[in-house]
Amino acid sequence: MLPTTDLHDAYERDGYVDLTDAQLFDRTAAAVAVPRLAAANSFVLHAPLELMARRLLLPFVPPARRRSARQRMVDVVTTYEQAGPPVPPPARDTRPVEQSRSPLLAAMAAGDLDAVDAAAVHLLAHAGVDEVLALAGPTVELLAAAGHAPIGFFLAGGTVPARRSSLALLRPLLRELARQPDLRVGWVDDIGRPADAVAPLADALARTPRLGLPGTAFIFPLVHQVDAGVARDRLAGRIPADLTAAAAVILRAAAHSMLQDDPEFAPYGWTHCLTLPHAILELAPSLPDARRATAVAATYVLAFRAGEGGHDIDLGWVPEPTITDPREALDAEPAIAAGAWYHATDDLVAACLPELVGRAAVHHDAHLVKYTLACLAAAERDPAARRLYLAAAASLSAWWVQHPSTGFDA
Repeated sequence: MLPTTDLHDAYERDGYVDLTDAQLFDRTAAAVAVPRLAAANSFVLHAPLELMARRLLLPFVPPARRRSARQRMVDVVTTYEQAGPPVPPPARDTRPVEQSRSPLLAAMAAGDLDAVDAAAVHLLAHAGVDEVLALAGPTVELLAAAGHAPIGFFLAGGTVPARRSSLALLRPLLRELARQPDLRVGWVDDIGRPADAVAPLADALARTPRLGLPGTAFIFPLVHQVDAGVARDRLAGRIPADLTAAAAVILRAAAHSMLQDDPEFAPYGWTHCLTLPHAILELAPSLPDARRATAVAATYVLAFRAGEGGHDIDLGWVPEPTITDPREALDAEPAIAAGAWYHATDDLVAACLPELVGRAAVHHDAHLVKYTLACLAAAERDPAARRLYLAAAASLSAWWVQHPSTGFDA
């Protein structure tokens, strides 16, 4: 990331300051949509997702923070362009666009990066939005690109009403999927009959076995650790027919993990514990097999809780109330922030929400941006647990205040 003075200079010098929000997104998206030649590190993988998430938060950022939030979008571009050489321009795909999907998926399965890139450029530039987003179905179970494909499709779908250029940001993600096409969640080939109730799923996620880290906190090893047997033992036959109720339990368990479990894993582990399943569950209604997708979402929560959890969680737990103003609480300990936001009146939450959003929008870490956005979206889809998601987002925001020098390493 650029130092603040350099970022300010680039924002002024390169003319970003004069662009509308939509124009700013178009210009930054065009740069980040070009994949890097080398395999993606964490920043490169997250950059397209981060840019889309920042764009979605931007309308809710308070005026005093808008310039800094827009500068962060420029920072993504400048850092991305320094991350290594871009891929060469792909061969021109002359097929009718409706014939691009099958070759793209076949090239992905074969690990043919160049063929994937050529088909992706053609399809993302010319296909209808629904045709592009239909690619989400075959990618939901894939663990390549750290399992982030659903987040990309969810965010692209969210930004499409603002600018079609968001679809182009799927290009680097599709290329990364082709690097390791065999990595996937496997146990969902046999998820069993639907459960009659949601309680068994809630119990399975709240009381996961404690396996510890499989030598690393990276996503594929964590998921693979449970995919080998624990996921089937704990989740098969426990995914109910009521997928709305299942989604609520899955996301609430993820949010409670941020609030109740080991804070060491707050910035990366517990953020992914929610953002990955949340994206899948947002996409699920339009997928060919929504129940199977829901099982994948549950697997992520199970994997993070089994690998990083220190104890069971209580899905009925609420934070301790506090008299601290929600805005001031964001500078306090995470538990104080959680309590302040959970117990605040509706009017106070409405007045303070721009500050919560603004802090994420100007922060350097992509995970805080994605997590804050996912919590806001989860609160919309599950209003009964709205305070839980706001408390989780506030807790993470406060965590970063207490750990300002923590590096971007996951």
